[in-house]
Amino acid sequence: MSDKNLGDMFSINPLKRILLFTLALTFLLSVTAFAAASPVYEIDIIDGDEIKTISTYKTETKDILKQAGISLFEGDEVSNNQFSDERNTITINRGVKVTVISAQGETVVINIYGTVAQALTKSKVEYTLKNDLNYKLNDTVYDGMIIKVCNKYSIKVKYDGLEKNITLAANTVEDVIAELGIKLNKDDVVVPAVTEKLIDKMSIEVFRVTTKSETKKETIRYKTVSKNSSSLYVGDTKVETYGKNGEKTVTYEYIYINGELSDKIVAKETVTKQAVDKVVLKGTKKTTQLPKGFNVSAKSTISEMAVPSYVTIGEDGLPTNYKKSIKAKATAYCEPGGKTSTGKRAQTGYIAVDPREIPYGTEMFIVSADGKYVYGYCIAADTGGFIYNTDWTVDLYMNSNSQCINWGRRDIIIYFL
Repeated sequence: MSDKNLGDMFSINPLKRILLFTLALTFLLSVTAFAAASPVYEIDIIDGDEIKTISTYKTETKDILKQAGISLFEGDEVSNNQFSDERNTITINRGVKVTVISAQGETVVINIYGTVAQALTKSKVEYTLKNDLNYKLNDTVYDGMIIKVCNKYSIKVKYDGLEKNITLAANTVEDVIAELGIKLNKDDVVVPAVTEKLIDKMSIEVFRVTTKSETKKETIRYKTVSKNSSSLYVGDTKVETYGKNGEKTVTYEYIYINGELSDKIVAKETVTKQAVDKVVLKGTKKTTQLPKGFNVSAKSTISEMAVPSYVTIGEDGLPTNYKKSIKAKATAYCEPGGKTSTGKRAQTGYIAVDPREIPYGTEMFIVSADGKYVYGYCIAADTGGFIYNTDWTVDLYMNSNSQCINWGRRDIIIYFL
């Protein structure tokens, strides 16, 4: 440029100089504004199944999430790309609740996103080569997951006719049962109990328990009770009330262990007919001792039956070999041509008794208590309405009504042969 041209430039008129200054100032301001402005980013925030997109000039993750109104909790993890372009992605991995149980039974609950190995690290639960897990170390954790660290044990298990020796990592007997796939019914019994903690070389046995019910009708046997009676002599008895058996319905439950009967229990019992007790009167009346030298004064016996050869009659006219003797009362009856209750022809020597107290066929020798009459050898062969009257014990058969009248009602001594 020549000196002239340079001079011409500086000799620009004032109006043109103002215009040039204005243009230069506008250019400078536009360049400064461009340099100060920040870029705007499009951010896709992936939170589980939800995707939220926002526009922001922020670059810090926490600031971006705050702008999006998204909160983080314990165990959550966030990953994002570098902001190298105008559109980016932030991924939120939500932590889940995981329970970790140590080999000693201690429980730790954590919130975490990651693997089983990471859960063990975060929970600070010890895991060594002597232990085992119910999951693999690289398994991904999930909500509600229970991770068990178990010691390894040598266990003997007996069940269903089998005997197995196994080595496994577990904490309780229940874990062993589950490991072997043993299905327990509601009545089955496991020894030791399923809640027991394992120890090395433990023996476990499963007992299969089954039940069977059976309902039967059964007899209720009557009881015999005794009552004292002052109307009977000591040593004598009399049935006041005859016993009657009752009836009941019983449901039995049979318990079988491993197929063999172990117990029988009464599950239900219903009485359908009550039993009636047998009441036996026992005499308390003392026997009147016969005076020494007591002799019968009768010269003949009323009974026409001969005394058997095995019965010895002493000089006093009384038997010497007998089982027992009692004092009693006797009446007399006469029935010519009649028959006894046992079908025999009525005659002296066959007497009427209460067969419940003196059985038919009982052999006796009877004399009056005053020694004036000897009825003699006789056999219980008849009975009658007199048994309902307790005033006397036997009814003696006579050959005539006059003999009956003469006898009347007398105290007697009965010798049972």
